[in-house]
Amino acid sequence: MLLHPCVRCQSNIVCCLQLHIVKNYMVEKGCFDTQTRVPLILGIWGPKGQGKSFQCELVFKKMG
Repeated sequence: MLLHPCVRCQSNIVCCLQLHIVKNYMVEKGCFDTQTRVPLILGIWGPKGQGKSFQCELVFKKMG
């Protein structure tokens, strides 16, 4: 059985990860102070049993 992540969930997670990578790359290249570190905060809210972890797992597998 082939499972696909929710498109909205996938786009939000991928966008957050891309932004995190770009900001930390800019710190390494000297665009910001070296003391500036950008933490990755991925907040996913919802009641228990709604598939939050499962959706994240599908997105991460699809990203490689």
